[in-house]
Parts: sequence; structure tokens; C-alpha cells
Amino acid sequence: MLRRVAPRLIESEEVADLKKVSQTRTLPQAQFDAWFAAAPEFVMLSVSATVYDGAYSKLRVRHENVEYTAWTNVDFRFLGGISGFETDERSYSYFNFVDRVEKKKDTEMSLRAADLGYDYELRWKPSPVAFSSSTPEYVMVSEDLEAVPQEVYRRLDDLFAHYLAHKDELKVRYHNNRLMNAARKHYQKNRPLEPPQDIIINFYPLSERKAAR
Repeated sequence: MLRRVAPRLIESEEVADLKKVSQTRTLPQAQFDAWFAAAPEFVMLSVSATVYDGAYSKLRVRHENVEYTAWTNVDFRFLGGISGFETDERSYSYFNFVDRVEKKKDTEMSLRAADLGYDYELRWKPSPVAFSSSTPEYVMVSEDLEAVPQEVYRRLDDLFAHYLAHKDELKVRYHNNRLMNAARKHYQKNRPLEPPQDIIINFYPLSERKAAR
């Protein structure tokens, strides 16, 4: 249903108040320089991860338009829900994409594809590196490790330090999100249908001439 209303006029007092709100205050240059010098360095970190059976992950890290590969014994699903983190010297904006591959499901898909006459390349693969222990670690994989910039190591070191410091919290948050998503899907699937409701749209014409058309 459409309901025609009169256009709202902004009174002069409101305009004056808006002008007051819109006034800006300029910081002295020395104060601005001091604030900028004390602020942590802002860094953007982009990581995509493929998690294999929750046991290990393949990481792709982009730096200066180049992609570097690492393998880790950390389940990177736990790091998929954060958007940033901080160190003493840096403030990271964290962009991530996490994909999961399960050996059983991937093998079943391969068998079904073969029965239907399709070629399917298994996505599941064993880790190409042997981790020294169950302690979280990562191993860079490259034909020339000397070509991997130290900045890449520093960013991954900072990311893993954040994980170690907040490991329990990250795991709880991940599992809680899964429970909430499952509950939301169950509710959406089983909730009763709501009757349609009337929608009222208020409008006013820009001019009487246009309204008469």
C-alpha cells in the first residue's frame, strides 16, 4: 500500500545545528606527528588455507603480488573467524579463506565420478613435510627458500604467535559458531510459515507536475 505524505522541511534552527555538528577541529601538526609516530604499523595479511582432515593445512600467503606456500600442523579453521590482530609493533588486518578437504568424502566423490564416467582428481593429499612434534609449527615450501622474503616469515610468525596466545579462545569461538549455524539452519527449516504482512510505503512527489503524470 502506498501512502502519500507531505515533504519534510528542515527548519532553519536544524540547519544551524547541522552546521555546528559539521565543523571540524584540526590537530596541531606536532600533536598529529606524535600520534602518528606512536601508532603501530598497519599491515595487511592475506592467507588462504586448505585444511586436510583437520590434521594439517596448506597455506598460501600473498606478499607483493607473489604467492608463497607453507604447510602447518595447525587446523586453520580456528583462524578463519578473525579479521585482525595486534602485536607490540604492528596492527594486522587479516584476510583469509579456509577450505576443508576430508579424505573419506573426497574418495567417495572420486568413486562416484568414476561410476558416471567422469574424471575426478583427488583433492586430498598427504602432507609433504614431516613435522617435528605436535607443537604448532609451519614449514615453508619453495624451490629457493632464500628467495622467500623475511617479511613473509615475520607475518607468519606474528600470526602463529597470536594463535598460540589465544588458541583455546579461538577453538571455543569456532565450535560455538558451528553450533549457532546448525541451530539457525534447524530453526529456518522447521519454523512455521508466517502470514504475509501489509507493507506501507510513504512517498511524496518531487513536483505536482510529475505527480500528475
